Amino acid sequence: FQGCISPEGARAAAVAARSLRLGKLLTHPLAPHPTFRRLVAKPLSLHVAGWDDKMSLSFGDRIHGELAATTYVDADKVRRLQPPGVPAALLPRRARSAISGRGREAFVATAADSVAVAVRTRLPAGVALTSLLREMSVVTVLAAGDVFRLAGEAGRLAAQSKDKAAARKQKLNQKRWVSKQQERIE
Repeated sequence: FQGCISPEGARAAAVAARSLRLGKLLTHPLAPHPTFRRLVAKPLSLHVAGWDDKMSLSFGDRIHGELAATTYVDADKVRRLQPPGVPAALLPRRARSAISGRGREAFVATAADSVAVAVRTRLPAGVALTSLLREMSVVTVLAAGDVFRLAGEAGRLAAQSKDKAAARKQKLNQKRWVSKQQERIE
């Protein structure tokens, strides 16, 4: 945990990684060092839109259509959001060449390689965009297997909660039945 803000933050991150069983949280080479830090600033607005080209699905909030109109697919068949004010002719043809091939597969979670997500945000004056992106990109420390494991754990906990609720309801129904039987006897 070199580079963490404080030793307490490093210890807290290690405890969180162990409790969530996130093996790659401590060793992921492209991720920022895991630590707990305060958000730099709350965005004034934050909009998200997403596309899955293989499944022909799209999702997002009220500006989804506006964002969809400004996307393009580059030479690597990656859907990208065209920056405002930049003509499409000036966009790089091979923007991902630095992380293509085995390097990308080894270090970047690519469980759904056909999914693209665009984020549009408005920040208060004086806030660097990189600080917000750093906060939003913390999810890159999760390997795809860890995400699925967390989803399975959440599903298991939800099922346990439903089982407990059903057991409580059954117990309450039994008490009501017993009280009705006692009333009939009396």
